[in-house]
Amino acid sequence: MPDKQAAHDTRVAAALLALLMAAGAGHGIVATASAAPSASPAPRTDLNPTDRTLSLIVALRERDRRLGEVAIKIAPDDSVAVNKAQFARACAPLLRDEVAARLRALPASDGFLALSALNAAGFKTRFDAGNMRLQFTPAVKQRPRGTVRIRRSRAITETPAPPARFSGYLNLRAGADYVTASAGGSAGFTPPRANLEAVLRWEDVVLETELTYDGGNDGSHRLLELSALDAFSRRGTRLVHDRPEKALRFQAGDINPPVTGFQRGPDLLGIAVERSLHKLQPGENIRPTGERSFRIARPSTVKIELNGVIVRQLRLDPGEYDLKDLPLQAGANDIRLLITDDLGEARTLEFTSYFDASLLAEDLYEWGLAAGALSDYADGDLTYEDELIASGYYRQGLTPEITGEAHIQAGHDAAMAGAAVFTATPFGFLGVEGALSYHREFGVGGALEIDWDALRSEESRSRLRLSADLRSTAFATPGEDDPLEDYWFSLLASYSRELPLDIHANLTGRYAFASDHADLADSYSGRLGLSKALGPDFGLGLSVEYSSAALDTLTEEAAETDRDELRAALRLWWRPDTASNVTARYETGDATASVTASRGVDHGPGSWTASIETLYDAPAEDLAADAGLTYTGNRAVVSLEHTTSLDTVHGLDAAPALTDQRTSLSMGTAIAFADGHVAVGPPIAGGFAIIAPHESLSDRRVLLGDPADPAGYSDVLGPALVSNLAAYTPRTLRYDVADLPVGYDLGDREFTLQPSYRAGYALTVGSTHSVTAYGRLVDRDGQPVGLVTGTATPAHGDAPRVTLFTNAAGRFAAQGLAPGRWQIEMATEPPLRFSLVVPGGTTGLFRAGELRPSAPEGTEP
Repeated sequence: MPDKQAAHDTRVAAALLALLMAAGAGHGIVATASAAPSASPAPRTDLNPTDRTLSLIVALRERDRRLGEVAIKIAPDDSVAVNKAQFARACAPLLRDEVAARLRALPASDGFLALSALNAAGFKTRFDAGNMRLQFTPAVKQRPRGTVRIRRSRAITETPAPPARFSGYLNLRAGADYVTASAGGSAGFTPPRANLEAVLRWEDVVLETELTYDGGNDGSHRLLELSALDAFSRRGTRLVHDRPEKALRFQAGDINPPVTGFQRGPDLLGIAVERSLHKLQPGENIRPTGERSFRIARPSTVKIELNGVIVRQLRLDPGEYDLKDLPLQAGANDIRLLITDDLGEARTLEFTSYFDASLLAEDLYEWGLAAGALSDYADGDLTYEDELIASGYYRQGLTPEITGEAHIQAGHDAAMAGAAVFTATPFGFLGVEGALSYHREFGVGGALEIDWDALRSEESRSRLRLSADLRSTAFATPGEDDPLEDYWFSLLASYSRELPLDIHANLTGRYAFASDHADLADSYSGRLGLSKALGPDFGLGLSVEYSSAALDTLTEEAAETDRDELRAALRLWWRPDTASNVTARYETGDATASVTASRGVDHGPGSWTASIETLYDAPAEDLAADAGLTYTGNRAVVSLEHTTSLDTVHGLDAAPALTDQRTSLSMGTAIAFADGHVAVGPPIAGGFAIIAPHESLSDRRVLLGDPADPAGYSDVLGPALVSNLAAYTPRTLRYDVADLPVGYDLGDREFTLQPSYRAGYALTVGSTHSVTAYGRLVDRDGQPVGLVTGTATPAHGDAPRVTLFTNAAGRFAAQGLAPGRWQIEMATEPPLRFSLVVPGGTTGLFRAGELRPSAPEGTEP
């Protein structure tokens, strides 16, 4: 409420400015509280054209930065005084602690401090009457050390709306196929299938489960028969509780344990606890960002250039600054500060910083613990095994350049422990991970992995990456059915760079040494890729690959052929416009050619994407086509696809054959509830918000986002549903109302949210405080109460105060009132009080007429 009140007071000050300017147009209002003396008499420059002290609320700014709002008084002699407590509180963030204490210690009269006294004490402040605001300019020595953040702050400045205490949703995705041709020769409709995701949230505890429905290949199940229950299978159920302030997450049930390094992450029936900064505090920068400091002596324009791209330009006052939150890319980053002061003198500061996502900022740490029984979902059944597994890891930023990690995992037949270190060096990023294991049958094993990302060259935009993976034959991790490694040593190298004529080249090579027990030959592969943009909307790519028979480079599994293979591919792409894309590709290995075209429009309800692909197989002389259309509505997502499947077998005498051709129709929707409100919309990913109109707007449509192109809306099916709230990421939902009644006060027209995990919101647009009353205030003698601010408070209840003002004729307008009796108090000397009654059922504009004081001046009503 305080933020909404401040916004309302701002509108009041702006309107009062217009009144003062109109009233003082003939009196030469100026933009300063005093003028320098001159030899000739100065013309009259009244800020206050009345014979009494004016009390106002105005904005306080430092350059273009809004600090808040403060109360001021303008005496008949044009002297200006400011509320000292409000001024000191608003200016404190701009001042060093000792300077702020000195400001608070200045003597005041009735809580107000004259601008002349402020300036005499060294706090440069002036009243800008033209813009109706105070301008504060602290000296360099008064300012604290500044911080320049490149990433835009995602923190919210207003109190976020609270989530519902009890909420939940059901995601339903269902579909069926019509088979035209299949390998078994049967045709017709297939049984329906569906996936269901149910979530319940009470306070900060979440229960979630996933179900699958499969009608059966023989069509034996019918949705309306009891036998259909056999077609439902549970994929997992768990309880989740987060403590985001400590970045902690607790899970119990069917879990996927938090793991790292060589650890396996099998599904478990058990418990898990983890401290995860990137999951529960995603708005915080947890990676080292190459912090640097710089100093400027004069007001300057600073351009921050990262890897040749200007990422931010800002105007800075003199002072010392720390540069933080650089959006660094993996690898080396070249950073330049281009500084130009107000006299035109330019200088450049340059430095280099290295970054990798494996690093944590110094002293930050993450960890995870999990234990439970192995589980497996296969063929529609969720089964649990007798084997128990426990695992844990700990990772910490030791210095800005070094992050260390240790982990352990143990089960019935095997145990494994390891450690890792990641470091950014002047020569590139280096990661070294090692582990030892013990298996009841195979004994002791070991593993070592080394990754090196070399510095890139700014001129050629090149990058070199080398990787080595060494594993003994007996190395095992808990839960593996067959721990023996087929390849004991693998080497990988990749190099990319820009060539002349703006050609991008990428060269990749891999060699794997086979283990003695595997009965495999060593495997190897090499690939060269070239690509070039021939214009802003057209480009081509060429790749050549040679691979051994022992390794299929796509699946990294043993190939079925016994000969090496050389293949090439040519790719052309074209973008006719921002919504369309066309790609053509030809591959020599399978002798196939394809053309794919897609087009889509993404603007909330009414979005759609269409695609078509044609495939020509030369050996089979077969032409196939696949097409799809997806439509996103206000309440559901519908997809229609036609697919053709070809079975391609490598070999001289084998040719692809048509094995399946079908048309699929699927639909996804969600039913959500929060604190008694229910809504239907597209499937929910994360959290959601139900946005309903207030009963005073029950026949109006609520529009989310841009009213001309809304992201969602309410209609005859109920409230609007926002289905994509990301956990722990601030979100602002803007809204409007179609055909809003004249004078109806919607407030800020936005909701500020800080969603927690799976949070649901029940939000209402509009309120009983939607009345705008207008009329005229006169004193007991019938004279207008002009150019005065005041407040209206309800006679009963705890509704917020409403600020209002009068023009020279005493006319006023008060926004945000509700039906009932209100007391208006104007800031006169002594105060005048009025009674205003808003009839029940009133919305929008209300004509109050002429109001007189409800009691003699200076007495209680």
